[in-house]
Amino acid sequence: MVRPLVCALLLTTALAAQTLTDLQRRAAAGDHDAQTALGTLFETGDGVPLDPSRAVTLYREAAAAGHVGALINLGTMYLDGAGVQRDPVAAVRWLTRAAAAGSALAQLNLGMIYDAGDPPVKADAAQAARRYGQAAAQGLMPAQYRLARLYEDGRGVPRDLDQAASWYRKAADQTDPAAQLRHLRLLHRAVLAHEVDERGQPAPGGHVLHLHQRAGRPVRALVAFERPHLQLARRRLELLDQLADEHTLVGVGVAPR
Repeated sequence: MVRPLVCALLLTTALAAQTLTDLQRRAAAGDHDAQTALGTLFETGDGVPLDPSRAVTLYREAAAAGHVGALINLGTMYLDGAGVQRDPVAAVRWLTRAAAAGSALAQLNLGMIYDAGDPPVKADAAQAARRYGQAAAQGLMPAQYRLARLYEDGRGVPRDLDQAASWYRKAADQTDPAAQLRHLRLLHRAVLAHEVDERGQPAPGGHVLHLHQRAGRPVRALVAFERPHLQLARRRLELLDQLADEHTLVGVGVAPR
């Protein structure tokens, strides 16, 4: 599970405060940015005694007012059982509010919960695909990778290798190694499946290779290298399959802590 503690923004707020006392004063006065920033300090023990329960209290105050960072952090505290009894249902409730406000991190986390299930929250691949799609459309690389996996496997969405290749490529362009491996694997499969004509160009119906070509990447060179060495190419594909499976979690990504 990605733990999207939104420190990048919130600790900037904390650093903007001249002193911890000032941050506490602002939090007590109802400043939701300050409440959330102070919560991150108590959650991590950064400059203050470690106190997850106090963090939860501060997050809850800001979340009640709709502060997106607090909504995300409170939801993940419920997922982790940190400072509060673990409650996936409550986590989904808080994350859903953040997702409705447009948070790609919340959408990704919801997708991951629905993807695997977290009792009593049941696995729901269709919901996972919807949430990954929302986050992926905002350019979030881990969501793009996970959405591609659903399209490749046909879970929650109709199996569609064109969509899978498209989303893998978007994640690969953000230097996700797992997406790069899986995108390359789809290309190799397309070559070995003879989705090219005699000129080394994408054949009718060779959609994966057409996508590759439209992205400005040459098809002829890939085909020219693979076709004369089919046995070697098939062995390379087996290795790509193995590597892609072994590196699945690379595509999850890690949000800043």
